[in-house]
Amino acid sequence: MNNIPFYRRLYFKLSSVFFLLLAVVLGVTIMASFKAAEQQFHQLFVDEFQGTRRVVNNFLRFIEQTALITAKSAAADEQLHAGLSSGNHEAIAARLKMLMEHNRADTVI
Repeated sequence: MNNIPFYRRLYFKLSSVFFLLLAVVLGVTIMASFKAAEQQFHQLFVDEFQGTRRVVNNFLRFIEQTALITAKSAAADEQLHAGLSSGNHEAIAARLKMLMEHNRADTVI
C-alpha cells in the first residue's frame, strides 16, 4: 500500500462509493418500476372483472325483463284463461308458446 499514492487510493475509494450508490439507486428504481407495473396489472385485472360482471348483470336483467313481460302478457291473455278454465292442456301449451314467440322485451321497448 505504501507504493500507491494517496490520491490514487482516494480516487479508487470515491469511485467505488459512487458506483455502489449508483447500483443501489438503480436497484431501487427497478424495484419501484416493477411494483408500479404490478399495481397497474392488478388494476387492469380488477377493471376487466368489473366489466365482465356488469355485462353478466345486464344480461340477467334483460332475461328478467323478458320473463316479466311474458308473464304479464300471459296473465292478461283471455284465451289462456279460457283454456285454463276448460282444462285443455294442448290449447294452453300452444297459447303459451305463441305468447313467448310474439312478446319479447325488444318489441315492447
